[in-house]
Amino acid sequence: MEEKSKVQKLQNFITANLERIQICGRNGSDRLNFPDFELFPFDYLEYAEAEMVGIEENDNKKINCISHLKRAIECELDSFLYAMGLSTFVKPVNFPTKMEWMGGMGIFTPRSLRRLNSIRNEMEHDYSIPKIQDIELYFDLTSTFVHTLEGFLVLIDNNQILFWAEGRKNFDETVFSVSYDYKKAILNYELGPEKQSEILSFEPSNKDEFLFAFRTYLLLCRNASDLVDNAFVIKKIQN
Repeated sequence: MEEKSKVQKLQNFITANLERIQICGRNGSDRLNFPDFELFPFDYLEYAEAEMVGIEENDNKKINCISHLKRAIECELDSFLYAMGLSTFVKPVNFPTKMEWMGGMGIFTPRSLRRLNSIRNEMEHDYSIPKIQDIELYFDLTSTFVHTLEGFLVLIDNNQILFWAEGRKNFDETVFSVSYDYKKAILNYELGPEKQSEILSFEPSNKDEFLFAFRTYLLLCRNASDLVDNAFVIKKIQN
């Protein structure tokens, strides 16, 4: 009989057990590290918003606004990947590849990413003066993008280690746990009670497995914070 993959084992365990176990603890562990940038995504959003004043009759302001919004997105992407310890693994280093990882992690839907990419490409590669309505749409999409990633950073920072048990018991009776070592970019899932458990480790060198494990981790973070229920998590990991 063919041995199940790590992805299959994780899917099967969560599907079979999540409804009967309860979150019993969480740990923020170490604070996330961020790059030593002089400017940050919200700085660029503020610059872009400042350019919106009187922009209707000023083509220079239109171009400057687009440039600031582009930098806000790139800065947020690079900050997120750095904080997750993934900067060295995302190759080649370009915008489409970075966005592919965001989609694979389940942070943004494919439709949202396509829309953002489409607007970005239209604005940056046609060598034309952008229309006001397009700039406003790009601003809204960029602001949503930055705030969404910031929200996930806060969620991850507070849930680097999660524990589940048969009931709300102590850690010694944990039957399921997940931890993310952002310094090494390794996700560890421990399935089953202590001394009988199996540990599944996921590293970004195996991109597809890692993205599934990270997508599942984010779902479990949201579940542990009562943002989604057990049925939602199970449905998502089975898709």
